[in-house]
Amino acid sequence: MIEATVKIEFITPAFVGNDDPNNVALNEKALKGLLRFWWRAFLSDPSWDYKKLFEEEEKIFGSQNRASSFSILIMERTENRQENFGDFLRTQWRTQGSPDGVKYLLYRKVLDNSAFIEPGATYTIKFFAKDNNTMGEVLKALWFLENFGGIGSRSRRGAGSFVVKNIEVPEECSDNLKSLKEKFLYNYDKSKEVTKLINEGVNTFANNSRSSYNSFPQFTSLSSHSKIGIYQNNSWNSWLDAVNDIGYRFKNYRDYSRNERFRKQASLLHQYFVDGQNEQILRQNPPDKVYFGLPIMYNFRVRGSGSIKAKAEPARLNDEKLGRRASPLFFRFGRFPVDNGKYYVVVSTFPAKFLPVKILLSERNAPHTIPINPDDNKMEAVLNEFLNSLGGVQWIR
Repeated sequence: MIEATVKIEFITPAFVGNDDPNNVALNEKALKGLLRFWWRAFLSDPSWDYKKLFEEEEKIFGSQNRASSFSILIMERTENRQENFGDFLRTQWRTQGSPDGVKYLLYRKVLDNSAFIEPGATYTIKFFAKDNNTMGEVLKALWFLENFGGIGSRSRRGAGSFVVKNIEVPEECSDNLKSLKEKFLYNYDKSKEVTKLINEGVNTFANNSRSSYNSFPQFTSLSSHSKIGIYQNNSWNSWLDAVNDIGYRFKNYRDYSRNERFRKQASLLHQYFVDGQNEQILRQNPPDKVYFGLPIMYNFRVRGSGSIKAKAEPARLNDEKLGRRASPLFFRFGRFPVDNGKYYVVVSTFPAKFLPVKILLSERNAPHTIPINPDDNKMEAVLNEFLNSLGGVQWIR
């Protein structure tokens, strides 16, 4: 049995568990699921069919019929649980200005006044693996989770970002395991090395055939269509500065008053709800916003009759509701080991094949369905357009 002890710290608010503050806590099962997700995204082989993929995952992460090859135990935790995220933000407004960008990225959490764990919470976690190879796969998955993802709800929009502060492995472990440990960011003392380190980590750990895979994958994973970059702003002195700035930029890009294309597409939908026009146009050219994830909420004003509240959500061709389609865009916030704790963001896209769906447009309890023809290449182009709008990104790929 091989052991590894890992200490992590949340650097953005984490929405884990549920909205009962007594149940808001990081747990082992959720962490193992996230490690599985990122192992699949970077370390699986694109040539595998789903049966082979499941078999390989099962060897490490287990299934209903097979025990996992490793286990997780949270040994120590120092966390401050808060009941109301919206109220928490309002206290920040009084001293740091209105964080509209945070509200945009974490809108539902603000609206629902969700319970959360404050940045600064630390955890000591033990991993137990049956051998060096298994522990190596687990630590690789942890490396990808730290650098591209987060823990809990809204992690694709920057919530639950964390840093690994230390890893301890026994002296008798393999040299490869010791070398892998040295690739984590906390070992580096210069901020300029972070971009280099993340680039080296992807090139070293990721499955080579996946990084060069030219087709759009069937699920969120690395491919030749993926984009990864690091953006930093020297004025960011806190997680709130960083999240607010990126959220504000994302909001501006998608704002109808600033993006003429989005405004025209919203107008087509507006007319469709009012008098049924534009259905054929919408079938062939769905609004670009669908490529950032579904559902999408709409609130259209109608002269003389108030407003129309609508919801666009995905469904299979037989009208079975899917509820949501996860976004291929990820924001992961990091903090440099030195340089007075300055912050940066890893912005990445992992576009996967947009499977044939309908968009269910529900308005005033009267559902409308429009079969759409999503275009994977257009999805990639829209995502890249937003990335390019950021400016000053250090691109890794």
